Amino acid sequence: YQGVCNVYVAIGQMKSSDMNSPDRSAALESYESALKARRQIAIAHDGESALLLYEYSTLLCQEGNFDAASTHIEEALKIQKRLSGLKDPLVAKILLTKARI
Repeated sequence: YQGVCNVYVAIGQMKSSDMNSPDRSAALESYESALKARRQIAIAHDGESALLLYEYSTLLCQEGNFDAASTHIEEALKIQKRLSGLKDPLVAKILLTKARI
C-alpha cells in the first residue's frame, strides 16, 4: 500500500499543479485514494500523512470546498503538532492555511 499511496500522491501533485486545467477532479481523487491507502496501512498519523492532508486541503480550498478542507487541515495540524511541536515550519504553513479557510 505504501507504494500505491506514493503513486497517488505523485499523480495528485502533477494534476493539481496544472493551473490551466478547469477540472481538477483527477487530482482530488488521487489525494482521496492516497489517504485511503495510508489509512489502510495504519500509518495515518505520521509526517507524510500530515503533508498529504495539508496538500489535499489546499487543493480543496482552491476548488471552493472549504468544509472538507477545514476537516483535513485540522487533522494535519493535530498530527504535525504532536510530531514536531508548534515551532515546526509545516505547522506554521498549516496554521496560515487554516486562517484563510
